[in-house]
Amino acid sequence: MVLGTLIHERADDIERLLTAASAELAPLSDEKARLYPEYMLGQLSEHPRTILEALMKQETYPYQSKFVAELKAEGRAEGKAEGVAETLLNIIEVRALFISENQRRRIESCEDPAQLQAWVKRAIMAPSVADIFE
Repeated sequence: MVLGTLIHERADDIERLLTAASAELAPLSDEKARLYPEYMLGQLSEHPRTILEALMKQETYPYQSKFVAELKAEGRAEGKAEGVAETLLNIIEVRALFISENQRRRIESCEDPAQLQAWVKRAIMAPSVADIFE
């Protein structure tokens, strides 16, 4: 079934095939069963890989792998950075500081929560947005 999904990855019903392939892994040990989705991720083209990733992210997916754990950790870090960036932008707005588009993009594209936190602390007293980045 796993090989069938690779052969028919462009089929209209690829999601059904990927779900069926996962069900076929049930008789295997968890250790072995986890290997097949990882292999499939490495072999599938973008569209079916995206579908398989979505299936693997579901809490009920039985073969959670290292890949999924990494995705979840990445998502938490991204979410944290986005939240701190939003806080920083709110502080700038409340203080009525002028912010250029480049400065806004710099804040929004920063993925380092520690850096963003440092900027938040500076934003409380900084006389300008430029001073926040110093």
